Amino acid sequence: MSNRVNFFFTGLQILSLNDIIKYGTLTLSVFAIFIDTVLQRNTHRLVWEKIALIRLSARKVYVKRFIRHYLWKFYAYLAISSFLEAQVLYLAWDDPSDLAYWLVIMILHVFLRLRHLFHMFFIDTLKIHLQKLHHDLVDAGEYMADLVEQPQDTAVFRAMYAQSVDRLLSLKSVYGQLWELSDCINRNFGWSQICNFTGNFVQLSCDLYWLYMSMKWFEATEYKVIVITLLPSTSIIVLLLSSAESCLGVFGTGITTYMIIFITFSKDIKLEDIDDE
Repeated sequence: MSNRVNFFFTGLQILSLNDIIKYGTLTLSVFAIFIDTVLQRNTHRLVWEKIALIRLSARKVYVKRFIRHYLWKFYAYLAISSFLEAQVLYLAWDDPSDLAYWLVIMILHVFLRLRHLFHMFFIDTLKIHLQKLHHDLVDAGEYMADLVEQPQDTAVFRAMYAQSVDRLLSLKSVYGQLWELSDCINRNFGWSQICNFTGNFVQLSCDLYWLYMSMKWFEATEYKVIVITLLPSTSIIVLLLSSAESCLGVFGTGITTYMIIFITFSKDIKLEDIDDE
């Protein structure tokens, strides 16, 4: 901490261009998120309505898995980041100006990181419903495999065939709802998360610049400084991108499975059945 003071806080803190760029960008990101939240309030309400519409169809095993998986990430990240922020405040405790400075910065970080966690909540919610859809598609495929083995022109075959068509059309409707939910999530978090990620990457760039200059001029190589500076923002970005990539993978798998099943049996589905659905 003393090296940082020696290098940047010569005179007024406002003269530190590195900190002006870093925390100025974070402050602008906070304002951008507030503005976008107000503008997208109807979309945000629509997201919750769509989640309420499809949540009743989710199986308890998937809900428990979602709660366990998300809460583990949520509380683990809060515990680690809180510990690191406490270390920063401890190092700045003896200097009132530094303490006030880091308290303001901590508030900005808390807001922006909670925004990431909130976004990750919706991504994981979408993912759990996509996993259920994929499971239902696999069941439908196995059921239709049994249908092929049944002799045609029998009452059993016609009943199984009608049930297969109903299940396909029902899954098609669920897929449409999940697609709309995904679109609403993207519109709700789109611009605000662009600003949030921009602030994070600017912050990381400025932190890396400070680490480079401090190690070059002061030979400050303490691991604690590096961890405190880089770990919280880096870890939340990794968590969010990992959730998004996992959700996208489940989405692609579900689409592929549905198209294989639907194309196989689409020639036998009557147009009026689709219109009625």
